[in-house]
Amino acid sequence: MQSLILGIIQGLTEFLPISSSAHLAVLPRFFNWPDQGLAFDAVLHLGTLLAVMVYFWRQLVEVFLGKNKLLLKLIVLSSLASLIIVALLKSFIFRSPELIALNLIFWAIVLYLAERYHQGLNKIKSNTVKKSLLIGLAQGLAILPGVSRSGITISTGLLAGLSKKTAVEFSFLAGAPLIFLAGVSSLVDFFSAGNISPYTITNLDLILGLLMSFLSGLAAIFVLFKVMEKIGFKLFVWYRILLGILILLWL
Repeated sequence: MQSLILGIIQGLTEFLPISSSAHLAVLPRFFNWPDQGLAFDAVLHLGTLLAVMVYFWRQLVEVFLGKNKLLLKLIVLSSLASLIIVALLKSFIFRSPELIALNLIFWAIVLYLAERYHQGLNKIKSNTVKKSLLIGLAQGLAILPGVSRSGITISTGLLAGLSKKTAVEFSFLAGAPLIFLAGVSSLVDFFSAGNISPYTITNLDLILGLLMSFLSGLAAIFVLFKVMEKIGFKLFVWYRILLGILILLWL
């Protein structure tokens, strides 16, 4: 049951700008579950990676076939920038409820300001190399629970002058390599060590978690594009702030 629920939450919160890591860290505390561990969280990311591949299959086929070399270049540059930041911050990760709450609130405000003041109409063109690097550097900060990978990359894209649609699309595509690396690394750890959390994780747990994160992740992508077109990101901004306050009061 825990794997099933966490899979659903991972899929929904990975693509919505509300921080999947915050929810995966906080939910076990609310339900009095043992912490599933960072590695299991990363395994669930493989389900959301599959959701990205299904939704953006046309763009990904063009990239892999060499038909869109510019997009491939931008994704690679962004991913390398992210990996540098992740390597620098990896040893500083800890799941303090207070830190998670503050990250939720602070980066919610950044998202609000980014949407309010952005004037972006740009698509992915050759002059966006610097912007892709900025997005990649920002994406690396999402290793800290509560920041939100999609939230910070969308915010950076908006502040860099990209349109909402382009910022969201590039956020998903640029995150795919990191999601893949994190998921594969954790799968290797799981099958080599046999246990990646304080309690035993079975193959059924993994299958349920991956399946639910894929289905809910695919639904979340559709929802984000619809909500973005109609009301923007304000709903997510208020949700993050309220969740941050709730965490500070209860945990």
